[in-house]
Amino acid sequence: MATLVSLTLDCLDLLFGQAKLTRPAIDQLAVAVGSNSDTSFQFERAGSSLWEYGDYAEFVDGSGTAGEVIQFFGDHDVPDADVRVARGMRQSTAAASHSVGDVVWKNPSYTHLEIQKAINATIDSDMQNGIWYRSQGTIAYSVGRDRYPLAANVDKIERLRQRDINSTDLGVAVFVFTGGTVEDEWTFASAHGLAVGDMVRFTAVGTGADEYGLGVLYFVATVDSTTVVTLSASDSTTVLEGSADSVGTWNAEKVVMDYTEFNSGDYSLLTNQDTTATSTTQDLIVRRVASSSDTLYYTARIRPESSAVASLPTEISNAVPYGAVARLIGGTATRGRPASDTTIQYADAGWFRAEFNRQIDDIRKRLLKELRPLREFEYGPTVSGNLRGRGDHSW
Repeated sequence: MATLVSLTLDCLDLLFGQAKLTRPAIDQLAVAVGSNSDTSFQFERAGSSLWEYGDYAEFVDGSGTAGEVIQFFGDHDVPDADVRVARGMRQSTAAASHSVGDVVWKNPSYTHLEIQKAINATIDSDMQNGIWYRSQGTIAYSVGRDRYPLAANVDKIERLRQRDINSTDLGVAVFVFTGGTVEDEWTFASAHGLAVGDMVRFTAVGTGADEYGLGVLYFVATVDSTTVVTLSASDSTTVLEGSADSVGTWNAEKVVMDYTEFNSGDYSLLTNQDTTATSTTQDLIVRRVASSSDTLYYTARIRPESSAVASLPTEISNAVPYGAVARLIGGTATRGRPASDTTIQYADAGWFRAEFNRQIDDIRKRLLKELRPLREFEYGPTVSGNLRGRGDHSW
């Protein structure tokens, strides 16, 4: 999962590595700064001619977090003496305090704040042409209501479905987490009729078997006999291990889900609305449903947004630093670095832009492939086609 901080560190690696920027000189604070209004600073290299009038210094902690930038109002040329500085420069914020040993970079080619602005611009501008990722969501249908707010970055609803859950009672089940031929087994009083991959949930629980809970969907991992199974937390053969035997009454049921897929004419996305009319800028309009009591499930295309960096898929977040660095260095010459050719050794903006475009093109090609059904929708029969004419409608 990417964050703005982790992407900043990726950009710094590219800037100092492939772009061959001159690494900034480093110093440490010699005397603590106790308030955001203190303008007298002293660094370890005072008197060494490192700091001159007009120099900038950015506080960095190594994490990629943007730190305060200060500017010197004089030469820091007297050992063990203070120098007057201007606080919160280059759109940074004056910190409440700085501690002895805090690290600063001298005249960084690009501050962390500048890098992060380039990251945000790359996501919000450069990735808006045919780039998206898919996300799933649910809507609790309400009889008589046809408008449901969706997030502002939803670009398109690709699928809308409704599911009907049918169940078959399996009776009482007993869990033994160790000591049996196969551990972590559930044993039923009578034949269960289950197969690997079937879905099971507990309708009543006692104590023990703490890893299992009420109403949670589990998948049959193995069928050990006509009365014994093991269960998985996902659709796999990885058994969900327990830590204690079950105690009391545990009841289970087999779950079968029937899905109805809606036609595109049954719903639409209403965009660019005033937020006084809806809680977001767009609503999903649902014109007809298959059932008035079942949850709606949708698959949506989501536009990348800098406000939701953590939601970006890996392939998208991997491309971001290349676009951000291309924005930063701008051409074949930049601060602290001479003009160069377009090799990796002295990569310029054109190389980074080309690599960014290559990765984006690969993402577009993948997105144009046929949409595969959601994994959860592959269970149970799926009814598709026009809803009109079915007997279980609510209009």
